[in-house]
Amino acid sequence: MAYETIRRLGRGGMGVVDLARDDNGREVALKRLSLHGTPEELAKARQRIRREAEVLRKLDHPAIVALLDVFDDGDDIVLVMDYLPGGNLAQRVNADGPLPSAQIGEIGDRLLDGLASAHRQGIVHRDIKPANVLFDADGRAALADFGVAIHRDATPGLTASEMVVGTPGFMSPEQARGETATSASDVFCLGATLAFGATGEGPFGTADPRVLMLRAAAGRTERLPKTVSPDLRRRLDAMLHKDPARRPSAAAARGGPDGTHPRT
Repeated sequence: MAYETIRRLGRGGMGVVDLARDDNGREVALKRLSLHGTPEELAKARQRIRREAEVLRKLDHPAIVALLDVFDDGDDIVLVMDYLPGGNLAQRVNADGPLPSAQIGEIGDRLLDGLASAHRQGIVHRDIKPANVLFDADGRAALADFGVAIHRDATPGLTASEMVVGTPGFMSPEQARGETATSASDVFCLGATLAFGATGEGPFGTADPRVLMLRAAAGRTERLPKTVSPDLRRRLDAMLHKDPARRPSAAAARGGPDGTHPRT
């Protein structure tokens, strides 16, 4: 499949994202992963990315941005994903302010459904944050970047800027302490993201990233304001518990059966 680049959508720590059109006229997002290292390290990184991509391409849920294809381009590897034109949660909140609790509750239901589906297949996102919650043309939310976050541990061949797994203002306490991310970590990160959507701030407040990391490692979350509805506060408080064993699974937080577990 050939892709015609239309324009640049953004730039992140791992590379750039372009809007493109495939041979069938479908608009897609191309995420270019910049690899580095020795030939042996590059080969190892490519092998792992492709192995994980085969798993990720089986994720089929309306609340997960689909990974459609993977291809090599020089020393880089490119992930082809669905393009959602409605922007992301960070952009919406920054432009218009916090969203009503009822709307955040609906977004949470949808994203928890998708996250539970991924967890049942043993897939952990590791870096849920407002910028990774995208909206389609009809305003429906979906989780993006499973195809990037799944391999963000310290694998030779990936950019050095991605050695830390997670985003300081939204990562779980265990991730901030350098522990392995699990499905419970995803639940915390999604709770933090929804809290941002409802209040305009992450659960650790606003500070330098290094300070946020220290707050996260200690599990020092700020109390949600009373502008957040009681029902949503209860749900988010449970998802943001500093002890991962005390958090509900994604399915339980949504209201389904408790019992989603990460791949080991």
